[in-house]
Amino acid sequence: ALILTGNLRPSEAVLGSADEAGVVVVLVKGDTLSTIERMENLIGHARIQQKTKIETIVRLIEENVDVDSILDSAGL
Repeated sequence: ALILTGNLRPSEAVLGSADEAGVVVVLVKGDTLSTIERMENLIGHARIQQKTKIETIVRLIEENVDVDSILDSAGL
């Protein structure tokens, strides 16, 4: 998933590329920091010592986020 903050709709080219890559685009009204804080509240604050939470976060990202497509779409 690609989370875009600031409630600014991306261009049709970006949306088309995301769609072709199978990347879900989520548009949120809040700014980046507020969005991160809300996401942290959803999954809990992961601390380095909390290995289980970190492993869960990594697993969820691996299962649900196509990082390669996001990086390709961003030209990275």
